[in-house]
Amino acid sequence: MSTELVAIERIIIGKGEKGAEQVRKDLARYLRQFLDTASIESMSLSAMVIKLDGKTALDIHNKTGGKGLDGLDTSWQSTPEVEDAVSRILEDVDVEAFLSYGMIHYFSYSIFYGSAFWSDILQDCGAESVRYQGLEYYDVDSHVSMLTFDGKTLCDSPDYVSEEAVKDIPFWFCYTFEMELEAGDTFTVQQVDKMLAAVQSVRSVFGREEGDVADVDESCLSICTSVTLKPNEIQDFTAFLKTMLDIAEESGGSLSYTAEFVPIQMDTFAAMILDMDKDGIVPRFFKF
Repeated sequence: MSTELVAIERIIIGKGEKGAEQVRKDLARYLRQFLDTASIESMSLSAMVIKLDGKTALDIHNKTGGKGLDGLDTSWQSTPEVEDAVSRILEDVDVEAFLSYGMIHYFSYSIFYGSAFWSDILQDCGAESVRYQGLEYYDVDSHVSMLTFDGKTLCDSPDYVSEEAVKDIPFWFCYTFEMELEAGDTFTVQQVDKMLAAVQSVRSVFGREEGDVADVDESCLSICTSVTLKPNEIQDFTAFLKTMLDIAEESGGSLSYTAEFVPIQMDTFAAMILDMDKDGIVPRFFKF
């Protein structure tokens, strides 16, 4: 079995710190998993950039990899330039590695990618020169994962930032928007009409282009699809969710949903979560 992972990561290691030696080994091992396509069925590598002592040692963009499909170009993975850059990470140099990729990888109990690889390593890391940023989502999970390490503390819940701080992001993307509205008993005709009108008001943002985006019966409405929002559409989508929340309360039922977004280009460590609190539906923004 396999699953799809989309992620961006940045790892920084400062020279002159003996406590960082193991992290250097871990980083080299991690990068070689991409080069060996260990457990990778297919991969689209947007970027693999390695800087050593501030100078670019490797700058790779728009490559493929993997072992599960024919026609993938993997020749770049075994060049002397790549091997030299990865090997030099083990020297006492300043290191900055940046990765941007989408991959389908097989389930494994020994080979991990993204936060699944780094969370355990950094949890026990005592090297203050080490920094990590990671943003990712899986096709089998409606949640976005954010992970940071500042040399002392591993954090998977960064502080909120203002909407102004993320105004440069042109599109927000949610791979799996899941929502279920259940009535206490059954919906009234008026409630069904109100729900369907609310869905129609934001129909253009859903990824399902044909057919009904919502499954509706007498006691439940459910949606499972992708969502893409421009900044000026966030308020309308929030209002849509608030309408659903009002109907849930009016009918004596419940509303559950997951609406977690990343920049559509996955080029910025940022996220948006449409959160439910006492004030209704509130957009929370992150940039780290």
